[in-house]
Order: sequence, then C-alpha cells, then structure tokens
Amino acid sequence: MEAGSRRPSATLHASATLGFFCIMVGAGAAWIARGYPYGTLTAMGPGFVPTAVAFLLIALGVAILLFDRSAPGPSQGPEANGAAQPVQVFAGVLRGMFFVLGGIIFFGLSLRSFGLAFSTFVLVIVVSLAQRGARPLPTLLLATAITLGACVVFVLLLGLQIPLFPRF
Repeated sequence: MEAGSRRPSATLHASATLGFFCIMVGAGAAWIARGYPYGTLTAMGPGFVPTAVAFLLIALGVAILLFDRSAPGPSQGPEANGAAQPVQVFAGVLRGMFFVLGGIIFFGLSLRSFGLAFSTFVLVIVVSLAQRGARPLPTLLLATAITLGACVVFVLLLGLQIPLFPRF
C-alpha cells in the first residue's frame, strides 16, 4: 500500500463498527418509543426515559465515529497501527455478541432459581469472556463488586422481591 493512501474500504475497525451499531440501536429504540407519551420532567411519561436513552446512544455513536483514533491517518497504511482484517473484526464482534447475549439469557433464565447473587456473579464472568485477554483477578473483583451493588440496590434499597440465593 502506498504511503499516501487511506485504508481500504473493506477493512472495518471495531470502533467504527461500534459507532454505527450504537447509532442503529439508538435509532431503533427512538422509533419504538415514538408512540409513547413523553410527559414532562416533573411527571415523566413511559416514553421519556427510553427516548432520552435512545438519543444518548445515538450521540455516543456519533462521538465514537468522530473521535475514532484507531483509523490510520493519510500517511499511514493499515499495517501502521496493526489494523485487523475484516474477518478478524467480524470474529471479534461475533465473540462479543455470543458471550454478552449468552450471559444476559443465562441471567434471565437463572434469576428465580439461583438468586440474584449467583446469577449476577455468573453474568459478569460470562460477559467478561467477550474480551480476549480478560484477566481473572480483576474480573472476579468486578463480579463481586457488581453483585454486591446489585443486591444492595435491588433488594435492600428498592425492596424488589428477588431471591438473593439459590433455593434448594
């Protein structure tokens, strides 16, 4: 590749893919929430929060695209920053989708049977597998912190009737 050429259009960068994904999900959520009443800031309707989150997600996607630092500059080729080939990027996206969706599905199916503490802990462990090279100790510490936080917020503070531990 010549020194003055840009990256090939077939090469996708993970951050650009993420930016477009955020925009698409945000646009879809805004479209779904369009039929709900918004209400006001003091009396929010059922469409207020989903629409606000959708527009924040769209803004996040735009920011990711605008500030994508992984794209090589005009004087660099894709080899200059170790840009991945499209197949590698696609495999990484599939890995992430598999573990994140798998963790969420496991959480939803196991919450009543295994309790909030176990389900949340396993959710964080499974989702961490989406990233190659995730270190075990920080992952365990994060899982413990999120589990404790979820138990305090949802069971103690909000008083939701969710079992904390497995029923045998």
